[in-house]
Amino acid sequence: MLVLHDGNPSVWCEYQAGVRVRIKALDKVMMRDLRKKSTRIEFVNRQRQEVLNDEKFDHLTHRAIIEEWEGIVDSSGQPVPCTDENKDRITDRMINFSAWILDEATSLAEAESDQTTAEIKN
Repeated sequence: MLVLHDGNPSVWCEYQAGVRVRIKALDKVMMRDLRKKSTRIEFVNRQRQEVLNDEKFDHLTHRAIIEEWEGIVDSSGQPVPCTDENKDRITDRMINFSAWILDEATSLAEAESDQTTAEIKN
């Protein structure tokens, strides 16, 4: 029996001691939707071309997969709220953190896919 799980529950993942992020799986459906929202149509020499806005795609992706965080503080030690603007600011400036978030979200999607495959075999 194949069970299609509706929704995309998030999971707490630890980045480093004291820093946790609640992340959603980055599956193909979400990826296509984000890509569509980040693409515009241009005509060059009367030919239709789709142009991806990389910055918009990155921002929309991080906004979609990061639900909340703990342990991220500003220079005075105050907690940084998990807002869309702060997600953009932090992931633009902290490349390793951004890469880790994307890797975790992809791993979550792969784990869900593996679980579905195992259910099909049983």
